[in-house]
Amino acid sequence: GGEVPTEVRVDAAVGIGQLVVLVGSDIPCVATHAEAGVGEIVVFGEREGGIGPDYRTEVVCLGPPVLNLDVSVGLGQVEVRRG
Repeated sequence: GGEVPTEVRVDAAVGIGQLVVLVGSDIPCVATHAEAGVGEIVVFGEREGGIGPDYRTEVVCLGPPVLNLDVSVGLGQVEVRRG
């Protein structure tokens, strides 16, 4: 059989404020779902803002591990960046 890619799930939510997710350079594959009630989402430099911004990316590479991010904020900012 084939190798099953290692998957890492991270779920994080903040009511009010800023949520910053740092992704290490040793994790090349990141699938992100980020949403906010009111505020801004910044994922690797791409910005979505306003009311109910929703940002989704699919995994675009095949090498493990794959990081599955599910992050949300009610009022504020979500940022996903390399760190």
